[in-house]
Amino acid sequence: MVKGKNTSVKVTRDKDKLTLKASETTAFDKVTFYLKDNRVTTKYGTLPYDGILEASEQ
Repeated sequence: MVKGKNTSVKVTRDKDKLTLKASETTAFDKVTFYLKDNRVTTKYGTLPYDGILEASEQ
């Protein structure tokens, strides 16, 4: 992998929705995690999740 450039990622939470937004990039601009529905949404579509997420302090 070749490092191209750095960018900042803003993380926001609204109840059961966690959103990551990046600036200065076209490959990764926004990802939304719907925690209650176990879904991940990007500009490419929605990905269902069928596993178990283990919460941790980190």
